[in-house]
Amino acid sequence: MGHARALLGAKDPEVQTKLADEAIRLSLSVRALEDLVRQANVGPTTPVKKKDPKQIKAAWLKEIEETLTETLSTTVNVRYGRKSSVIQITCAGREEFERIYSKLKEMD
Repeated sequence: MGHARALLGAKDPEVQTKLADEAIRLSLSVRALEDLVRQANVGPTTPVKKKDPKQIKAAWLKEIEETLTETLSTTVNVRYGRKSSVIQITCAGREEFERIYSKLKEMD
């Protein structure tokens, strides 16, 4: 949903299609796609370098990150590993920490 929302910012429908194809081909994050949309609206797009395969996140991991980010209204990073995984929730200050903690308790 975040990718589609970012694509709506492109003024030209033809550019939207090209950026959608590029986002899929390069597994771009929503933020990277937003940057490309901004560049497309200002001038010609510059090619995006392909990331190292080890650094490319699986689509299901990105979806989890985006869902948690929207649900908790803060930045969430997920690192998945075979032996251990990490979900990192960023919060600024005690009030936000307590707000996020309360939301997580309600998800029970």
